[in-house]
Amino acid sequence: LEYQSVGRDITEYVMNKVMLQNTCETLQKSVEKYNDDLQYTILQLQASNKYLHGILDSISDGVMILNRDGDIIYLNNNLKLQWGPLKSTVQKELKENYIKESSGSKIYDMLFHKQSFADDEFIFKNGSQQYQYQISGFPVNSEIENQANDGVLIFKPMENVHRLVNRMSGSYAKYTFQHFITQDPHLIQIKEQAILAAKSDSNIVIEGESGTGKEILA
Repeated sequence: LEYQSVGRDITEYVMNKVMLQNTCETLQKSVEKYNDDLQYTILQLQASNKYLHGILDSISDGVMILNRDGDIIYLNNNLKLQWGPLKSTVQKELKENYIKESSGSKIYDMLFHKQSFADDEFIFKNGSQQYQYQISGFPVNSEIENQANDGVLIFKPMENVHRLVNRMSGSYAKYTFQHFITQDPHLIQIKEQAILAAKSDSNIVIEGESGTGKEILA
């Protein structure tokens, strides 16, 4: 009986050892497969990221990714070439005049209220040089609660917009000063100044809020 008991113990030990060994081998194969799948996924993500950056850098418009703190996370090559070392100047302009609740800007609404927008105006100055853009933006919504959202901004240089308008319209004005009808003293003064400016070959900068008729006056 004692020999039989010892024999059963040995048999049970051997069986348990075999089962443990099989389990270890199965686990090792699972880990190796997981590592292979993870490596493949990483390579796919790297390829997709490279492909995406290639697309963004080939776009003729400027592309910026901005976070809610006003930090510029990404600029495509177009904006890098346009701005060069002025990135910090643009970031300062955004933080001081566009990423504040009191600014009432569409960029603020995009980042904090998840509201897309199109064809707004963005102007910043560097010394005597002024940069003027038509911008559109849309939020990148985070699925994590309370996590800051980013926003994507598309920059079109205003001179490119004017060039496109002139090309499509044939550079012919649809309106003349005879169409400019008003009794408001301030607008009458603007009209008189515009008539004088139209007789000159000098470049004229027309400033004003979006939707006030700058394009029509031009």
